[in-house]
Amino acid sequence: MDSILLYTDDNIIGQSIHDYMIDRARDITTLKFQDIVKGVGASPAATVIINIIHKDISAATTVALLNTLRKRLTHCALLVLIVKSELSSLFRELLDLENLLILNRKILAGRLLSHHQQALNRRRLPGAMHPPQADRQGTSGAGVNYCLQ
Repeated sequence: MDSILLYTDDNIIGQSIHDYMIDRARDITTLKFQDIVKGVGASPAATVIINIIHKDISAATTVALLNTLRKRLTHCALLVLIVKSELSSLFRELLDLENLLILNRKILAGRLLSHHQQALNRRRLPGAMHPPQADRQGTSGAGVNYCLQ
């Protein structure tokens, strides 16, 4: 049960998470957020990620829905909620779920940027300077070599 179930809408955060997981060759199933509202589910997954940043559904409705689905969600090893920054403490207070990780946009953006920066650093030559612009020979004005990819 190494699979990941992602409930999201087609917003930039949901797409970013999906692309990140696909790039990491994870077994991920994506369903729309409306599917969880309607009770549509997929096979049990080790990790369930729910992108709750949604403009048409109130926080109170979402909390009530998640508490209703508690029995189904307790079978996952980790439940990850992605919420608006100003609502993260509210979700932590009102949800009665185990194995819960709440991420907000600020935390998520920082982690995604960190992963992105690490990927960029792995592409560069170790120990070399990495100026923002380069000439065609692949050297900076100081004659330091670096890798452009």
